[in-house]
Amino acid sequence: MRKRGALAALLAALLLLLLAPMALADDSTTLTAVRNEYIRVLIDMPNGSTMRSHRVESGEMAPGLSLRAEGEGLGLFGTPNTLGNWSVTVRCTTDDGELLLTIHQYIIASSAPPAVGIAPTAAPAEAAGSMAEPEQEMTAEPQPTPPPAATPVPTLAPTPEPTLAPTPEGRPVIRKEPSGETVTRGGTAIFVARADGAAEIVWYLLDNSGEAEMPAQQATEFFSGLRIYGQGTETLTVSGIPSGLNGWRAECRFIGPTGTVAVSDDAVITVREKGISSPGLIFDPQKVELYTGESVTLSVSALPPEGATVRYQWYSTDKYDLASVKAIEGATDTSFTPPFIPGTLYYCVGVRSVRTSNGEESSTAYSDLAEIRCIEGERTHEHVFSSYWLADGVSHWHGCDCGQRQDEGEHEIDWTVIRRATSRRDGERRGVCRVCGYEARETIAAGAAERTDTARIVLAVLAGLVILLILMGIILLSRRSRRRRRSRRPRSRTYHSTHTPRR
Repeated sequence: MRKRGALAALLAALLLLLLAPMALADDSTTLTAVRNEYIRVLIDMPNGSTMRSHRVESGEMAPGLSLRAEGEGLGLFGTPNTLGNWSVTVRCTTDDGELLLTIHQYIIASSAPPAVGIAPTAAPAEAAGSMAEPEQEMTAEPQPTPPPAATPVPTLAPTPEPTLAPTPEGRPVIRKEPSGETVTRGGTAIFVARADGAAEIVWYLLDNSGEAEMPAQQATEFFSGLRIYGQGTETLTVSGIPSGLNGWRAECRFIGPTGTVAVSDDAVITVREKGISSPGLIFDPQKVELYTGESVTLSVSALPPEGATVRYQWYSTDKYDLASVKAIEGATDTSFTPPFIPGTLYYCVGVRSVRTSNGEESSTAYSDLAEIRCIEGERTHEHVFSSYWLADGVSHWHGCDCGQRQDEGEHEIDWTVIRRATSRRDGERRGVCRVCGYEARETIAAGAAERTDTARIVLAVLAGLVILLILMGIILLSRRSRRRRRSRRPRSRTYHSTHTPRR
């Protein structure tokens, strides 16, 4: 019994050992960052394992820095804003088990190495006397000049311990900071920032609470009618600004060839609520190719606020950049026909509200840019039909970009009942064209199935009656034919003789 109990305990211990998560060796990493400079670091898990979850066990992050899961590891990002040292311990769960990761953060004022200075040292007694009796030193009478003393031997200032600061090599140098913009609702703001040595430029918008930031282009997903131009360039244009962007900030990040980042100052967007708002725009930007003798007319509709009119102005530019547009003289109507100029030009319209009572004007709201490409020569076209079928609810065909159709024909649909109709509920059937694969669905009206069943029953009964009548007719005809045959047979006569034959 004792042997069995010991064996069972051993098996239980082995089972618990197998089921328990494997504990990895604890790890630590050190990060040095420069105050007010954006940083983004990916921390990989040991042995190349993938992190599944994490939570902070103790400590804290440096102000301005945050942690989040990124890729297969842990991402640390943000702009530290306070000098000092911080440590945080994070429990990470990976495919290979759990570990405690300690991140030491050193936030320094500059990434440049400290200068080594030479400073004379005073004698200990003189230093002590100057510290102990400052008042006497200030109020003492002038003393005669002492005889020259020997110059003390210079000593090197203590060198601070080296830190793992990121190298400044390759970091862009900002030459121009963006300025804040004040607009009315629906207006346009233009921000300009420049730096030397930037390999990539990314504009960000930061909310007025300081809790969220996003690439500028992503803001169009959250604000209806907002338009962003110039992402990746030195000039960012934000048009159709809603009142919800009031207090938001634009920030430009210059990324150097080595991955170092220089962050510009924030430029605040101020939306005036009391001023007259810009008109709402309805404009369909086009991308048109024109050949010699052809033309196109651009038109716009604007919705001004109550008690105001709209002032129109058309603009053009030779690049897809709203900040570079120039006004077209005399183009102040709701429509505009661009002249035929060989090459590619971009056109847009700017509108502003004008209050009829006092002439107050709103900020200008710009439309999207329409691309017009003018080509000298006659338009030629060679049909290239699609290899796949195009279809509508009636027919199918192979199509060309010009609209020409080939092999057009009506659908040949095979129907399948999905849900039978009842007296109270509609049914449904699905059809697939055996040529192009077009799918169609139709509703079967309620009661249609019952009517069909009733008709089938009636037809079956009538068919049965017809068959019965035919059988009865056949039977009657056969009986008549028998009677006729019997009536035509000759009748035999029988004679009775009284003669007794001889023996």
